[in-house]
Amino acid sequence: MQGLAALSALNLQQGFAKQLQARAGSFPSWVPPAGCIVTISYPAGKHPFGRGGTLAEISPAYQDWNPARPSVDLYGNSWYGWHTYNNYCGCAFNADTRQIVLYGAGHASINVCAPCCFDLNERRWKWLDRPLPFDANTLAIRSGSHPLSEARYREFYPPEQVDYLWGEVRGDWPGWPNGYGRPGKVQPIPTHSRGTLIHIPGAVYGNGKGALLYHGKATGLFSDTLSVASHLYDFDTNTWSRTANHYPTDGMSFHGSVFDRQSGKMVAFGNGSTQSTTYRVFDVATRLWTTRRATVAVATSTDHPGNVLHEVSRLHIVPAQRNALGQSAHQGIKYHFWATPVDAILGSGPFAPVLLAVSEQGGWPLNKEGNNAFIGWSYCPQDRCLYAINGTAGSDRYWRLAPPRGAVVQNDFLSGTWTLTEHTFIEGKIAGDGQVFNRLSWDETSASFIWYGNSVTSAVQAFRPALLL
Repeated sequence: MQGLAALSALNLQQGFAKQLQARAGSFPSWVPPAGCIVTISYPAGKHPFGRGGTLAEISPAYQDWNPARPSVDLYGNSWYGWHTYNNYCGCAFNADTRQIVLYGAGHASINVCAPCCFDLNERRWKWLDRPLPFDANTLAIRSGSHPLSEARYREFYPPEQVDYLWGEVRGDWPGWPNGYGRPGKVQPIPTHSRGTLIHIPGAVYGNGKGALLYHGKATGLFSDTLSVASHLYDFDTNTWSRTANHYPTDGMSFHGSVFDRQSGKMVAFGNGSTQSTTYRVFDVATRLWTTRRATVAVATSTDHPGNVLHEVSRLHIVPAQRNALGQSAHQGIKYHFWATPVDAILGSGPFAPVLLAVSEQGGWPLNKEGNNAFIGWSYCPQDRCLYAINGTAGSDRYWRLAPPRGAVVQNDFLSGTWTLTEHTFIEGKIAGDGQVFNRLSWDETSASFIWYGNSVTSAVQAFRPALLL
């Protein structure tokens, strides 16, 4: 049986090799060799289109929609609604357009009410919409502290300008500078996005480029003022709309989210290191949120919204600290992997996560502080494995979690032993520090993972696992 399993694995590898070799002619020029990591973004000032080589180069200070150069914020940064880093910020990968999409980033600096992206086709950062000139920093600057009470915010931002129930800026407010009003348009106030950005494919959403689902508990400047709401951004029309109901709250916050194409629904789970049984489900067809509760509680790592959909087995997997129950991220370094059939979460009967058996062959991914905070796992459809990096500048490592050998039906994946292995890049290293969250995005066209660091000057990199020859 072991010989057959080895032969099966060899055939699988050879099959992938032939498939990728057949596609090699259509690969972008920047595709890394197997087992290597390369920088694919341009250095500052070197992009053929001008600005856009780095995220910093598309600062609102350079945009025609920026009404004035900004004042200084609490952290000493000078900008209108800009940021210098992407702390506590995830992304959504738009597979329809091959764009890494951001909305909101970093502490008090998250005030640009428009999505931006790194476009893999053009290899540059750019804006996808023109925001309203709203700067939530102004009040915090004048008051000298944040967060502030909703009553204090209402004194400065009237309900005619900000809808406090839905956490959005109103385009028809009469006080916008001349030419900036956008009648009929709303834009959600951006906050730390963590794991709360999800791309809904156009084939499911009913348009050409899909939609961006933005949801979760508000953090940052408006963390104590806004109700938890959720919005959809239509990439075809560049417009936001509300979901049919509010995102359910009751204590849940920094969710990791996965989208299931087969059902057209999204599943969210996770609240730091706190144990929880609560799963959120968003139905694209009805635009409704519902709540499902498991019979067994599990916990993710603190600030670690790393939920993954293992597509071939249709398992929702939550990487949790080995000792995550009520402990901080700095106390645990290994993981438990809890798996639940997606259909069970989406159904009506009782369900419970199952602890996967994992064989450790090498170390575990740790960040530069020696723990597993902010490390996210991503699914590779080519070899059906999960991958992670540690988001540490200078690191030459990546990790692979492989499903049980010979697994075919769902129960094989649940009951068999998964294998965790540590790998060294054949060439290249991680260029900048960063919280991985869900930034490690799989791009089918290049058969590579794409990722970027925290700083707005960080390089965008691509790596291909060694198996994908």
